[in-house]
Amino acid sequence: MDAMEAITKLTDSELITALKELVGHSNQLTAELLRHLAEVEQRRLHLEAACSSMHVYCTEVLGFDDATAYNRIYVARLARRFPIVFDVLAQGRVHLTGLRLLAPHITEDNVAELLEAAAGKTKRQIEKLIAERAPKPDVPDRVRKRPQPARPAACSGTCSPQPTLGGEVGTVGSRSERTDSDARPAMATAAPDSTSAAAHVAVIEPVPPSNAPSSNVTPSAVAESVEPRSADRYKIEFTGSAEVVDRLARVQALMAHREPGCGFEVVVGQALELLEAKLLKERFGVGAKPRQARPRRRTNSANNTTRHVPRAVRREVYERDGLRCAFIDPESARRCGEVAVELQHHRPYALGGEHSTANVSLFCKTHNAHAARKDFGEAHIEAAVERQRGRRAARKARQSAAPQQPAVARSTAETRPTAAAQLGLFGS
Repeated sequence: MDAMEAITKLTDSELITALKELVGHSNQLTAELLRHLAEVEQRRLHLEAACSSMHVYCTEVLGFDDATAYNRIYVARLARRFPIVFDVLAQGRVHLTGLRLLAPHITEDNVAELLEAAAGKTKRQIEKLIAERAPKPDVPDRVRKRPQPARPAACSGTCSPQPTLGGEVGTVGSRSERTDSDARPAMATAAPDSTSAAAHVAVIEPVPPSNAPSSNVTPSAVAESVEPRSADRYKIEFTGSAEVVDRLARVQALMAHREPGCGFEVVVGQALELLEAKLLKERFGVGAKPRQARPRRRTNSANNTTRHVPRAVRREVYERDGLRCAFIDPESARRCGEVAVELQHHRPYALGGEHSTANVSLFCKTHNAHAARKDFGEAHIEAAVERQRGRRAARKARQSAAPQQPAVARSTAETRPTAAAQLGLFGS
């Protein structure tokens, strides 16, 4: 019997128990590995192996990738200064990435307290912890134009994307080929105390292409990011279209009469407030007027007239669950808590479940699908997914086959604000 076959014969509880034991062994092994790395560097044995640095030794001799080598070397050096780090890592109280983030902020005076505060936290939670203790100033409002990507003529279709610097929305190129002016662009907004109508209208900074070979990286390849700057301030970064930039500039100008010098935060914050209220009203009936009862139609075994969950039930479920997944692990009583908008019937509607606050909860998409698989079986759900994919493909094919809108009409339509834009930006 091979190892994989043996694992498949374990019960669910045995599998989870074995997994947790392996995680414990892995933490202990990682701590022991760092002890050895620290001692190798202390004895300078990497120099005897013809390596100019520990990073070269870890990547070329031990076979680590760059990120793994960096993390382990950095934390090994920290643990050599503060041996308690070895114990914290071996016990699994703080993970390796978390220790690397904490390292610049650990001193003789705060080592025990800071490690205790970070125990059991995720990477994002540790980043927030650091931001609370070492706040950074707000970043200035800025819009930078990304270069137009182009595939080189000699590329055979397997060219690797060039990395961007620190998630910056700017040029595409390697770190060594970026100039200081590229990495730190000038502010694109007026001074905060300016009161003119266009004081904070965004200015696009054209960024010349890097000298590095062009790649097939598209603007959407740069992921959105949220970085904590202090206890309650965040840097938010994303890539948008020219239409978004133009609309942002127009709205800033239109708002200048009542909020002179308003920045991106004010504009986006008010737009999101309006959009959130609209979506909550549509999805959960928040703020909507009560509807009169309609005549009953076909019912299921629970006497429900339709699959549609009544607005009053949706509103009560939203108020109770707070837009967070209500799935609870029966053994540990841990609640999922992810952002959730899926209405989950504990007893499915198809099996006679009723539309009531006792039978309906908010689940995240993952737990909603998990519950469906438990209720109806894997084969049934896979068949339903395939049917949905077929309908989407057919709809996409119909849209592709539809005649194109005339150029003049399309140009006129593009310049006319949509209802969603009017609601999101100018609604009251």
